[in-house]
Order: sequence, then structure tokens, then C-alpha cells
Amino acid sequence: MRPRRRELRPFIQVLGPRHNAWTVDLPGFGASGVPPCPLDLHALADALAEWLTNASLDRVVLLGGSFGCQVAVDTALPHPDRIAGLVLVGPTVDPAARGFVRQLLRWIRPRKLRSAARSVRRARS
Repeated sequence: MRPRRRELRPFIQVLGPRHNAWTVDLPGFGASGVPPCPLDLHALADALAEWLTNASLDRVVLLGGSFGCQVAVDTALPHPDRIAGLVLVGPTVDPAARGFVRQLLRWIRPRKLRSAARSVRRARS
């Protein structure tokens, strides 16, 4: 996902002098090709594990943001010997919550409720 890659660039620059760091576009995200069919969480985790194998990487720390947290965890569980650690930023806990619209609504809804509550308080005063 392009925005995520841009967001991670500062981390890569800080880590780069001391550690090897990569950003990965999983199938269907960012600059990767569109898969022939939609991939579920397990298929994306398998794709990440395959990428790690092809890149000859072991004992890595995976950083995932939002839905990427689920992919990172699902990659780590069957490969504990290959994953040294996880950094999970803003994880989604519900697979249905990974969509942009649902996340946007979760972000907007509390603000609208607070605004409505303020309006009611003003009307009562």
C-alpha cells in the first residue's frame, strides 16, 4: 500500500545504517500485481513467508500497520524460528474492520457523538 510505504520511509532511514530494512508490497497492494483472485489473511501471510524465503531472510522483526498487523502475526505463528519479533502499529482486531470506510466511520462516529452531546447540553442550558 503506497501510503503505508511512505509512512514507513522515516523508520527505514533510521534503521538503515544499522540494520537491513525492507518494505514489502503484498499481492494486491501497492506496486504489486493484482492476484487472479482475492487473497485472504492466510494467503497474504503465506505470500510474506514466501517472500522472506526468496530473500533468504531469517530472524527478522516484522512491522505491520493496521491490517498488516494481522498479516505479521499470521506469518509469525507458523514460523517462530524465522521471526525474531513483531512491531504492531494500530492493529485491527476484526477482519471486517480492515476496510477504509469502516475505519473512517469508527474515526468519525465518536467525534459526531461528542458534537451532538455538546449541542444537546447547549440546548438544555
